[in-house]
Order: sequence, then structure tokens, then C-alpha cells
Amino acid sequence: MKYIISILIILITFTACNKKEVINYNPNVTKAKKLKVIKENNNTNVLDTNISNIDLNISSIDINNSIDLNSSIDNNISDNNISSIEFLESLNNKVAIVYCSKKIGKYSIKISDVVLSYSASEDNNFSYLFYDMDNESNESINNLFDTLKKEEINNIMMYLTPGNLDKLYEYETIDEFNIYLPLINSKLASRIPHNKIVFGAISYENQLNTLINIANSNIIEIYDEKRKNLKLHYLLENNPRVTSYQLKGKYPNYKSFIRQHRKLKNASVILNLDIIKSSIFMSQISANDRLKISQILATQSNYSPVSFVLSQQKDRKKLIIASSILYTNKTLDNINKLLGNDIRYDWVNYSTILGLELLKTKKTLLFDNIEVMDNQIQYPSVLYKTKKSSFIPFVNK
Repeated sequence: MKYIISILIILITFTACNKKEVINYNPNVTKAKKLKVIKENNNTNVLDTNISNIDLNISSIDINNSIDLNSSIDNNISDNNISSIEFLESLNNKVAIVYCSKKIGKYSIKISDVVLSYSASEDNNFSYLFYDMDNESNESINNLFDTLKKEEINNIMMYLTPGNLDKLYEYETIDEFNIYLPLINSKLASRIPHNKIVFGAISYENQLNTLINIANSNIIEIYDEKRKNLKLHYLLENNPRVTSYQLKGKYPNYKSFIRQHRKLKNASVILNLDIIKSSIFMSQISANDRLKISQILATQSNYSPVSFVLSQQKDRKKLIIASSILYTNKTLDNINKLLGNDIRYDWVNYSTILGLELLKTKKTLLFDNIEVMDNQIQYPSVLYKTKKSSFIPFVNK
């Protein structure tokens, strides 16, 4: 259902702009294996679309605020930072989008919409084919690349999870493919077999280092038992400048926790918590008249407009957030909003757009100050403060 509505939105918008639209849709197949989105000569065709187990809950969309999907990409980006990489020439105008939906869950639906938005905004005749693997075993990966080789597709966007990276390397002729890995940072790679693999995940380690550079001498980390936040904690546990306290339990007593840890006074506090717990923690700090904190520091996890709903401006007065999303293309941003997606705050969606541009053009024309170095996208770590309902650049005085 979500795909039908998304396609109808594209159709309505193109029709309003006097652009011819052709849509073929097959709702009868129950297992999602392949989605092919083709844009040729300003006509968008959605072919061979197999849908299964789609979440029917979608947000309402104001068609009156729709935009011209064929408007040109912003041309005010400097060419000085365009990065070329050692990709092979494309065998044809096809890109395979590969994932295991059992591993990445609802992100598989988001990815489809992000790719659709990129296809709709770009004047090209590229085809995007989606492959949903049953699992990330050696057999599945080998079978996939055998299939891609037969279909003469050598541009691959692969949502492989980090623990299975070495299985990818075991494919005998892996160097015959251009591969972009949105979910993996090169720091997690034990080795990199050739220069045709690019890693597209952001670096939380770089973000934490950027935050520590502006912190005072009393740095306190607050983290909980969630897997992601434990991983962030592990990045700090050997830093002699950082004292760490764990917030335990599903429903912790924040007031008691703050009262017990008097070292929080005048500290630079790093919150390795989700946005809900961070908001509660900040409200408790704000309500404590006796406790004065120097700074509250957070990573990409808290870079979200949801923060403006969950917390008050006075609670966020000392908050400084590190983000690796610096520039978003206005056309793509607006199209994704129509589809209920977010590329301004969701780094996986952002990395997906970057990877599509890289595989298509072998450059990063859509992105300002983004380079590829040592097989890794070099994301910036930019600091922000918050106003009532927006993020503003942080200036360290």
C-alpha cells in the first residue's frame, strides 16, 4: 500500500508539471524479491514490483506542497571537493540494491523510497534493481554475485551488516564489482581487498572525539544497557579523561541517579542514550537548582527534530550535538518528505543517496565537502546547538 501511494504521489506531481508518466504495478506476488525503478526520457516506469508484508501505517501528505520532481539539482556546489575513486566502468546503466530484510527490518522499505526519490530527481536512464537475500550466509552471498554476474550488473549498493563483511571478501571475483556498503565503516574492516569497495557508515568515534575536544577537564559519560549505546561506551572506556556511569534498568530513577553522582557538578556530560532518555535526563538536570553542568554533549543519535517535541528549550540550553549530515540537496529533501522519508537527520538514508550518486557518476557532485579517502566516505563532524525548533551551528568562544 505504501508503494502504491508513493507511486501515485509521483504520478500526480508529474502530471501537474505536464510530464508523461507510465506506471506498471503488480500487487499479486506475495514475496518481495525485486523492485526495478527506471527513468527514461523524463518518463518514470515502475516495473516488476513485488510487495510483501508492507506496514500500512503512513503519514498524511499534502499534495498541494508537492514540487517539480524534474527540477534541476542545485548547481551552486563547488567542484573543489569532488572525489573520484577507482571504480570500474559500468557494464550497463544498472545498480543492484542488495539487502536482507530479515536483518534490516523496516529499513528495506525506507531504502526503496529513497532510491525512488533519487531516480525521480535525476535526469538519467539508470535502472535500480532490488534483491532481498534470505540471509547473509556465504551461500546466499555467492549465489547473489553469481546472479549479478550473469545479468552483467557490476554496480552494487549492499546493506551488509558488519559481522558478515569477511564473507563478501570470499567471493572469488569480488574485484569485478563496484561495491558501496552504507552500513559499515572501514574501521570495522579487518582488511580491504581492493579499491572498488567504499564504506559509507558514519564514524561515531570521530563525533565523540570532536565533542571531547570542546569539553572541560571533568568529562562524565552517561550510558545505558542498549547495544548501540554500549558500543559508544566502548569507544570511551579506555579514555583516561572520561569517567563513565551506567544508567541501569528500563525505567531508571533519574532524580536519584543524579543525586548519587555529585561529580556531575560543573562537568561536560556526554549522553550515550537514546533521544527519549536524553530528554528526560536533561529535564531532571534543568530542574535541579543546585546542580550546574558545564555542557551536555551528544552524538548523531540525538540529532533529530523529535528533540524539540520531547524537551523544552530551557532543558537544551547546554546541549551540543555532533552530526555528520552537513549538506542535503533541496530537491531530494523535498521529494523524500513527500514519500515520508528523512535524509536531513537519518544518516542511513543520507548515505544511501550518497552511494547512489557515487555508483552513477563515480563522484560526489551532490555533496559539499564530502570526500572518499582510503575506501571510506569522510564525513565531517559538525557541532550544533538548538533554538526553540531548529539546530544552529555551535561556535566555541
